[in-house]
Amino acid sequence: QSYCLLLNPDGQIALVYNAKIDAWLLPGGTREEGETILDTLHREVLEESNCGIDSDSIQPAFYQKVFRVAESGKEFDCLQVRFLASASVIRKFKSDPDGGITKVEWVDPAIVNDYLEWGKKGDLIRDLVVEYLGN
Repeated sequence: QSYCLLLNPDGQIALVYNAKIDAWLLPGGTREEGETILDTLHREVLEESNCGIDSDSIQPAFYQKVFRVAESGKEFDCLQVRFLASASVIRKFKSDPDGGITKVEWVDPAIVNDYLEWGKKGDLIRDLVVEYLGN
């Protein structure tokens, strides 16, 4: 899976609201057959936010292993790669083809945990964005 810490020119990060699970998330999702991980990143960000990514700005940020609970215990599910990138085109959100994403907000990185409620991962995202913007 590919997810994006997508930034606008004001240094705000795009967060998408998934009404199906009642949660704010980073735009992104699962790779489709024949796609590279960067193809997935571009497609998912476009589908979920209606924004484009500046390809030259893409930097890997971090990855995490995702596990699911099964009868036999925790089982590996997938690998999620998080990228930092600047938006090349920012358009008003229209709709998500899957119907889960219902809105997009641009948020100051300092308050990203108010939306994501991810604890240390939210702190990591904030710090990575601040470092990225300082370069």
